[in-house]
Amino acid sequence: MKGVSAIIAIILLVMISVSLAGLAWVWFFSVSNTLKNTAANATNTATSIVSMEARIEAARFYPTKWVNASFRNIGTVNISLAKLGVFIDGVLSTYSPNTGMLSPGNVETINITNTTQACGKVLKITFENGFEDYRTVTCT
Repeated sequence: MKGVSAIIAIILLVMISVSLAGLAWVWFFSVSNTLKNTAANATNTATSIVSMEARIEAARFYPTKWVNASFRNIGTVNISLAKLGVFIDGVLSTYSPNTGMLSPGNVETINITNTTQACGKVLKITFENGFEDYRTVTCT
């Protein structure tokens, strides 16, 4: 009987060791997949941010108190029109259209509501990645 107890104890110890090794492998596999997905998402986000760029091509003030501005997407990713920041002399302004996407290489013209004389003032458009461009507003 003494020999049988030793064999059962060894079998139990081996089973516990195998179970712990299996749990460790599952945990390690889960952590490595999470890290891989996080790194892939961070890389995609960083690439998208670096690839977003635009240039203001024209900005004109009209006596009816609005500014017409055209800008071109010179980057390689789409720009969301809803995520623009439009400022005239540092004052946040409303604009339209403020929905949709601007594809690379395309030009968008927006109408900026302005209640003051904007001739000679600076138009600044900021994009969702922090990039910004400036242009002096001309008179019609």
